Amino acid sequence: MIRVGTSARVVATAFLFGILIQGPVSAAAAPAGVPVASLTQAAPTPHPVVSPVIMNLWKNVAQCEHAGNWTFAGPYYDGGLGITPWNWSYYGGKQFAPAAHLATPDEQVIVARRIQAAAGVPDYVPDQNGYCRGW
Repeated sequence: MIRVGTSARVVATAFLFGILIQGPVSAAAAPAGVPVASLTQAAPTPHPVVSPVIMNLWKNVAQCEHAGNWTFAGPYYDGGLGITPWNWSYYGGKQFAPAAHLATPDEQVIVARRIQAAAGVPDYVPDQNGYCRGW
């Protein structure tokens, strides 16, 4: 992180390497041709992505569990895959969102795969009846 009030050369270097500059930046400190607003905006955080093949398998589970509703918020099970709040927290779901129904489908699948790995069946995807070890 760079403090504002430094030379244009430092600001230009920070811009080139994607370093977030905190605080107001004057137009005089911005490199030529670079809008000041672009210097103060952080790049968006990329979301984790599950391969399309794996995602299609887990979409069937979501269809069975909550009719494909990835944002289902229930009293005992949450999200499209019906993950309990305890499992969501224990298997690292809170790194993505406070609860499964607030996470993307990819993030929910990542947590579900962690649960399956801990149960000793990392590549197992529950069948159409929703049976699963480790939920």
